[in-house]
Amino acid sequence: VVVDATGDADVAARSGAPYEQGRREDGRIQPVSLFFGVGNVDDGAVQAYMDEHPEDESFRSIVAEAMARGEFSHTKNWFTMFRMPRAGEWWANVSRVHHVDATDADQLTHAEIEGHRQVLYLVDFMRKRLPGFQDCTLIDTGTQIGVRETRRIVGRYVLTAEDVLGARRFADAIARVSFPIDIHDVQGGGGRFEGPRDGPYYTIPYRCLVPLRIENLLVAGRPISATHEAHGSLRVMPPCFATGQAAGIAAALALETEVTPRQVDVDLLRASLEQQGALV
Repeated sequence: VVVDATGDADVAARSGAPYEQGRREDGRIQPVSLFFGVGNVDDGAVQAYMDEHPEDESFRSIVAEAMARGEFSHTKNWFTMFRMPRAGEWWANVSRVHHVDATDADQLTHAEIEGHRQVLYLVDFMRKRLPGFQDCTLIDTGTQIGVRETRRIVGRYVLTAEDVLGARRFADAIARVSFPIDIHDVQGGGGRFEGPRDGPYYTIPYRCLVPLRIENLLVAGRPISATHEAHGSLRVMPPCFATGQAAGIAAALALETEVTPRQVDVDLLRASLEQQGALV
């Protein structure tokens, strides 16, 4: 039994399993981003600005003003910032490189170069315009550019946005997810951030890990079977951990009970997950 945890469904795609990429209407995918960290920030000045301008979340008004004057030529129109435990250090998720198929080495190389170029540009803007960041220094960047979306297998069930927003619970559930649909605009600076409406979480059915047509193969992580919209919720790390744990146990059960992964006893799988402390 093979578990494809490549993040890009590499094994599934090469084995002939059906898959999709991007939005169904045009195939466009979410942009890639390079996180970066800055130090020597005046935390007091940042807090004072936020206290005086509570409506200016993520410095949106500062960015909007700079854009209107032609002084900020970047697609993302706000600064997503995370204060780190050490004083004066912040992480930023601001860079965006659009129209990148991260399964293509040439495109991924271009994205790495462009991502680092954007980081230098953004740090310069922060020094000039953001309160408290006038003397900030670039500490580091992510080890590689962050990829949100590549392939998604077509499995025995395809999770949808309606399932996420409706907080749907499945009889063959192997994981709970409460993270919203988080989609960075495929070509612009906006996005969508919308969580389950009818409950605190939805569940991922085991069938989303089982590809069509191919036997003895399971897929875990962000390439599991889902639409572009639903994928925007389950692509983050905790669901990837959860589906990886479920796929591993399912693979072991398939061998122990001498069945294919699609024939695994789901009740036994769920019970095994619960014995390990998983929330299903």
